[in-house]
Amino acid sequence: MTKLTQMEFYNVATGKKFKAKNDDIEVVKMKNRNVKGGVPALRAWNEKSDMYVYKFIKHDDYDKLVNKFGKGKM
Repeated sequence: MTKLTQMEFYNVATGKKFKAKNDDIEVVKMKNRNVKGGVPALRAWNEKSDMYVYKFIKHDDYDKLVNKFGKGKM
């Protein structure tokens, strides 16, 4: 599989990738007891599947992406 761009997400349920709209993407921290402070991820709404799709990001990119997409509630 080729590397996904920032706006592209892979839906495991359908086995296809899709391009999310800028307004549908938000940054969240997923809870993980092994990682203090949680694991940062991008979350996008997929209208065709009617569910959220997640993509993990680096800790260093968290602040930059919060400014770009906004922070979501988890």
